[in-house]
Amino acid sequence: SSPAGGMSAAVVGLWVWLLVAAALLLRYLAGAVRLRSWLSQADEIEDPALRTEIDRLQRRMGLRRIVRIMHSPAARIPMLWGIWRPVVLLPSDAMSWSADRLRLVLRHELAHARRSDVAILAVGRLVAAIHWFNPLAWLALSRLRSESERAADDWVLETGARPSEYAEMLLDIVSRVGTAPVPAAALSMAQKSQFEGRLIAILAPSLARGRPGIVTMLTTILVGAGMTLAVSAAAPAQQAAVMAEEAAISVEAPMPVQAEEAPLAKPDPGAGPDPSNDPAVTPKAEASEEASAEAEAAVNAEAATVSEAPAAYVTIGSQEVQLDPRSVAALSKALRTDDNADVRKMAAWALGQIEDPAAVPALSSALETDSDVRVRRQAAWALGQIEDPAAVDALQAALDDSDGEVRSQSVWALGQIEDSRAVAPLLKALKDTDANTRSQAAWALGQIEHPDAVDGLSSALSDSNDNVRSQAAWALGQIESPRAAEPLSRALGDSNSNVRSQAAWALGQIESADAVPGLVTALSDANSNVRSQAAWALGQIESEAALPGLGSALGDENPNVRSQAVWAIGQIEPDRAPAALVDALRDPNANVRSQAVWALGQIEDPATVPALKELFTDESAAVRRGALRALGQVGTQGAIEAIAELLNDDDPQVRAAAAAALGGGSSRGYSSGRSGYAAPQPQPRPQPRPQPAPSGSVR
Repeated sequence: SSPAGGMSAAVVGLWVWLLVAAALLLRYLAGAVRLRSWLSQADEIEDPALRTEIDRLQRRMGLRRIVRIMHSPAARIPMLWGIWRPVVLLPSDAMSWSADRLRLVLRHELAHARRSDVAILAVGRLVAAIHWFNPLAWLALSRLRSESERAADDWVLETGARPSEYAEMLLDIVSRVGTAPVPAAALSMAQKSQFEGRLIAILAPSLARGRPGIVTMLTTILVGAGMTLAVSAAAPAQQAAVMAEEAAISVEAPMPVQAEEAPLAKPDPGAGPDPSNDPAVTPKAEASEEASAEAEAAVNAEAATVSEAPAAYVTIGSQEVQLDPRSVAALSKALRTDDNADVRKMAAWALGQIEDPAAVPALSSALETDSDVRVRRQAAWALGQIEDPAAVDALQAALDDSDGEVRSQSVWALGQIEDSRAVAPLLKALKDTDANTRSQAAWALGQIEHPDAVDGLSSALSDSNDNVRSQAAWALGQIESPRAAEPLSRALGDSNSNVRSQAAWALGQIESADAVPGLVTALSDANSNVRSQAAWALGQIESEAALPGLGSALGDENPNVRSQAVWAIGQIEPDRAPAALVDALRDPNANVRSQAVWALGQIEDPATVPALKELFTDESAAVRRGALRALGQVGTQGAIEAIAELLNDDDPQVRAAAAAALGGGSSRGYSSGRSGYAAPQPQPRPQPRPQPAPSGSVR
């Protein structure tokens, strides 16, 4: 105790630790007592045929201990309990299950018994109770539980079960029991909180499911021992929130994100309003019995017409594995009829991964009628993945959804499909109250590239949101209509530098001479990227009216701007080389000098031969080689004599190039007019925001 008579902080901490650990252990013991009570009401399975099947399974699995199989009205889900005398406890209605379903369930539970998973998890719970203050202990326990379930799933699949049939069975069990309470001492077959992630692993037939080798097992033991020591040495700390794994969806972005702009973050699938308590979201009406019958009929039709879809792959752990296309019917049924929103959401995500057009009816129905906003978002994303025009009507209807993210996701999907029927609805979406939806609408219209979108996108250049204006400028550049030159030229005065840069790129795409005055003015922009983009655009337009402005840009403080201006002059190819371009041969930046050499080769002005000859002593071998090519393009007698002098150069590549140039005669040397330099890359468009996989899916 402290001098004042109170307990020290260390003693208080010890008591807190003991009380919490004791509470956790008591919870486990209470679960064991509860299970004993359930077993007292349970009955042994007496069906002779089933008992024969169970005995055969146990012998096949090499189980030395007899596992009792019982059923109880207290159990709502199959579970395993008991370390020394294992018991599989089934719900009472299990006796009415089909023989195939019961066989699959028993295989799963007996696999747990064979692996002694109940004992292993009991040790894990003990360690977690002792180290309750450390988040790593709970993370390790969660992973131990999920891996034990996947191992049992793997054993069932190894014994010949069809992945689609097994997945459908698990989906049905999860949807029926939802979050049914299970005593802590038992190992239940499937619950909503534990199920996310297993589905994709089951549907991946190419996933390696064999037992680990001795090296892998030893490595795992050593790593586990190291983790245990780390957990033991950890000081009590505030428990951090452990995020569930997210599936690695490789959604192909149309172009890379601009280097100086961070990519848009993927939205959190768990974020967004909850239909149950958010007045802004109006839950959609549940399907009637007639609708359910129609849905069942549609599912049966889908099962009979599953198309030969391309192979779909996801990353699980370190393996890239293939999903089973035969699962479309089971997943479509789960999406239409399951009463658990998390299951429906995962089914929609899996259908988007498989990318089979046979899933479009179920996904379209979910997008239009599902009461859970997260499912509708996921369905819209999946339809965008499949890219089937049959989804256009449902996606258009979803543009009136009460949730902004559903509207945004639907707009993205329409851009993926690129159907001209979506132009009018997307133009309407350009006026949506949600800025992200407006931005995505501009992107989608740029994907479709229809001239009817020009006026609406031009109006969007005045949007209050910077990203919407930037996307609208990009889309107009995609469409390349001369009618957009005037509004894009006005956008060169936008308050946002990215919008100005995107507008300059778009004007370069359109290549209208009417844009030259505005682009020349943009060469003095405060932002170097805008100035560089304007120089590139002037090079695309190739108007001699831009030469004075480009000549001034050769004195820009930014070397990339100077390089782009030099390139643009080379594109225009005036009759005589501007003095400023010749001066650029002495630029302190080697890339600018190389670009100037290339431009002079394009212009082919004999007056530049002395200046090019001076570059034979340049410190950059690339500049010396460029000067040689330029002289070959000029092709005068003086240029040929200068090339002959390079046969004595220290650089063997320069000597070889000189010999090749001389061998080509006096026509245009050994290189073509555009050799050495390609056009600079245009401004890339921002990246769309596809919906990610549900939280907790397997990587």
